[in-house]
Amino acid sequence: LRNPQYPEHIIKCKTGVTSMDFSSVHFNLLAVGMYDGTVSIYDLHSKRVSVKPIIESGHANGKHSDPVWRTKWIHRGSERGEKLVSISTDGRITQWSIKK
Repeated sequence: LRNPQYPEHIIKCKTGVTSMDFSSVHFNLLAVGMYDGTVSIYDLHSKRVSVKPIIESGHANGKHSDPVWRTKWIHRGSERGEKLVSISTDGRITQWSIKK
């Protein structure tokens, strides 16, 4: 830690954070799993990092119904790109497709 009294980023979330993982390809992207089942992605290069995520799961697109235990970026090679996988106490393993 450079200076523990002055963090570089503070991300305020609507609910408790239960997991997180940085992308191994895009080092500025942080995937966060929440207690309410939401999976969010934050861009730490963005000036708006403390305001809202750049992508967030919702009810219409397969949000988990229970807390997210784990979020993990899976790099599948340069041609196949990177996927985000999350697991939850709702019994589901979800693979998210991230497109720019």
